[in-house]
Amino acid sequence: MIAAKIIWKSSPDDEYRDWLSRAGALFADPLWAEPIAAALGAQPLYGFHPGCGEGVAVQVFRYCGLAVGYAGLPISPAWLSDDEFRKQTVVPGVHLTRFNLSCLRPVNCVSRGERAKELPETVIPSLGLWPKRNARKLKKDRAFAVRSRIRVANLDVSHAGTVESLYRDTVSRHRGSLRYQENYFRTVIALSTQTPRVLTRGAFDEAGHLAGFAMFGLDGSTAHYLHGGVAANARSLGVSDLLLGDAIDRVIELGAESATFLPSPERQSGLIAFKRKWGEMDGYWMTLDRSNGMLGEAVHLSMGLISKMRGNISSRVDRIPAVGAKV
Repeated sequence: MIAAKIIWKSSPDDEYRDWLSRAGALFADPLWAEPIAAALGAQPLYGFHPGCGEGVAVQVFRYCGLAVGYAGLPISPAWLSDDEFRKQTVVPGVHLTRFNLSCLRPVNCVSRGERAKELPETVIPSLGLWPKRNARKLKKDRAFAVRSRIRVANLDVSHAGTVESLYRDTVSRHRGSLRYQENYFRTVIALSTQTPRVLTRGAFDEAGHLAGFAMFGLDGSTAHYLHGGVAANARSLGVSDLLLGDAIDRVIELGAESATFLPSPERQSGLIAFKRKWGEMDGYWMTLDRSNGMLGEAVHLSMGLISKMRGNISSRVDRIPAVGAKV
């Protein structure tokens, strides 16, 4: 049993900031958490566990008296893969806390107080070995994309509207759920001008029109593929391959040791196949919900009942799309 207690504050204290400076934890940094919260209509809280010397930024969303906290957005820190730490993550005033955990750091166990969901995830466990292992597999695709005369460059905030349109079109093609608006993409692009740990790249055709984009966030030593989209008329030009190759090369230069392409619902088979082409290992992204208090427990139970009515309960885990799944 881990005895220490998580300390919660509305803004980071010196101990938390000292940890940030050592860990390079982008998604726990106010630099990321504050503007993302403002763009999505949330409020961040910062927790620090003195026992393990780790922190987390929880984004709290409020709906009609119900408070739902995301322990890390878009992903929870690796130390919360331990169920004992998750049990201690009781956020003040939050009725339900959601943990999103990558297969790069497998969950040690799921406790009785948690409701679990899984989504397919593709990762690259070792970027140091990846270029050599995958050079032959991807060389042809990357060479074809380069011949298409598409230019890859950094995005700026003036591209936010086009990025949102590409995102909407791409999500619709893959039968996904639209979760983000122009202001959110403007915020992410603006962050990329403030820190190299946020990467927003665009693919431009010969006329200078934006044909596709890719966004990555480097949290600690892991690169996270946040968003991507390509115009329908540019798909045959290999724009997606060009963007992914460019982005992965760049995060390796920044010191990334591993990468995740984040989860996709199983019905999005084309998107999963594309991620697998670039990735190296398949696993399952785990979303865990923990309730706090009677209202949280009521929501917890109702979510389970709705899933059973839909017939989504499998022998291992309930596989329904999690809020925050990226497309």
